[in-house]
Amino acid sequence: MYAEVIDKNKIRRELKSSSKDIRNLTSDSSSLLMSSNVCLRDNVQKYISHIPGNKLKNQIIKPIILDAVFRSETHSGGSGEMCLQIISSLVDEFLRKNHLGYRLPDIKIDLDKKMSHISAEISKHSKRLTRKDINKIIDDKFVLKIQKTIVKEVIERAGIFTPLTLKISNKQDTFISFSKGFKFKIGIERDFLLGKNSWKRVDVSCVVIDGFIESTSEIHHLLEKISSTREACVIFVRHLSDEVRSTILLNLQRGTIDLIPVEVGFDENTLNILNDISICCNSDLVSSLKGDTISAACRKDFDKIDKIEITENGFEILNSNEDEKLRSHIDYLKEKMNSSKNPEITSLLKDRLESILSEEIKILMGKNLISRDRQSIEKFDTFFRELQTYIKYGIVYSDDLKLDHTGIKLRPDHIYSGSSIYFSSMHAFSAIRSLLSMEKAILSK
Repeated sequence: MYAEVIDKNKIRRELKSSSKDIRNLTSDSSSLLMSSNVCLRDNVQKYISHIPGNKLKNQIIKPIILDAVFRSETHSGGSGEMCLQIISSLVDEFLRKNHLGYRLPDIKIDLDKKMSHISAEISKHSKRLTRKDINKIIDDKFVLKIQKTIVKEVIERAGIFTPLTLKISNKQDTFISFSKGFKFKIGIERDFLLGKNSWKRVDVSCVVIDGFIESTSEIHHLLEKISSTREACVIFVRHLSDEVRSTILLNLQRGTIDLIPVEVGFDENTLNILNDISICCNSDLVSSLKGDTISAACRKDFDKIDKIEITENGFEILNSNEDEKLRSHIDYLKEKMNSSKNPEITSLLKDRLESILSEEIKILMGKNLISRDRQSIEKFDTFFRELQTYIKYGIVYSDDLKLDHTGIKLRPDHIYSGSSIYFSSMHAFSAIRSLLSMEKAILSK
């Protein structure tokens, strides 16, 4: 293997060239065509797609810069682009200073001072996000009325921390779907899946039993009914005896029933889980404490679940629920969690809440919207990622900040997340120190 040793002077020249590449990319207002329907104006994506002219840029300089950008984006949504801009701005500045005799320790001291100043400015001017601020951000980000309407409806109906899926639809109009999913990390024995990865059914009968099924005779009527009607059914139960488990599995293998048993066990993690499941299923909980018997419950008409998917690692329920009952249960769990002084109990309550707060939003963008703005996907994605950061860490107005000589260029009268400015600076400064400390590079030919 042949190798080429790159000296310090060439590294400095390529750093300067890389900085110029970034400036050219970020100053170019044209869009990056990703497909026939999607365009991106995101400068990070442009830089990722940019192919440097030589190995030094491609194999060493660019990876260091992108590592800082990705770290910044991970800490604070929407900060990656600012990190890229800071690196480009300050690399040139410190290359000039270094040429004039500014040593690396001096550069590190200078960067630390800049970071302290940035942190102090953010702390001084940071404030909580208000409804007025959200409306301003929406007006700054979007031009089309339909885009603003979509964003406001999502925020009003589901909040900003609900998982969001963005897709292009073949239909003319744009649709928003809100689904309430309930996800429980309780799996089943793989044998019941009959060699498949999951069991997915719609309009499923369900029975939720807070107890042990010891004998097949206790669920005889249930097995007989679903065998004759061919309906899909799921049983949530504490535990099954080996006899019951074997009977269900044998009938599944024969194809005489379509039933999956989910055993939740009986420990501190699942003590109250069946109550949660019954509420998510809109089903009464069968419990001996209420005088119920399993055999009597199996003679009654079964409650229905809209949709369920079960794997060996857990299950997800999509169901139309009684909003008041579910909301009351959520409020009860939140109150218990907030009043608990026991970290273990608080953690258990948090896990229970996460299971029953698994909502999902899908924005299916129609041809009418995409034809008017092909950057719609990028704009929605960026907006919701950044908005989460605003909520978590607060905001600052650019006009309030004094960040001269820090390498940060902010838009006038613009709202930023304080964390975006902080983390983009921190990771940019770290990348600059790494880039300027390189004395030589070894590249394979």
